[in-house]
Amino acid sequence: MKHILRIELIDADDAANAALATALHREGFEHSVAGRDGQRYRLPSGEFSYDGKATVHDVLEAAQRAANSTGKKYRAVATEVAGQVWAGLDPV
Repeated sequence: MKHILRIELIDADDAANAALATALHREGFEHSVAGRDGQRYRLPSGEFSYDGKATVHDVLEAAQRAANSTGKKYRAVATEVAGQVWAGLDPV
């Protein structure tokens, strides 16, 4: 299943946000999506993709583990995606 995560740390500096991105990558998230052309495109700040055998609840739990590792409070929304379209994303 494909998922999109929107997450933000509250009162976080650049170092905390970098730590979150690293922790999310360890959990299997990417900061990009694949286009039909095979090219990957960078998602907006605070958005990550997850593609794998997981429920939307599993994805949120993985995001929470990553966020908790920063020691910061956070806001997160995980969504299961049936289809995606986008505009203005930069190629990776």
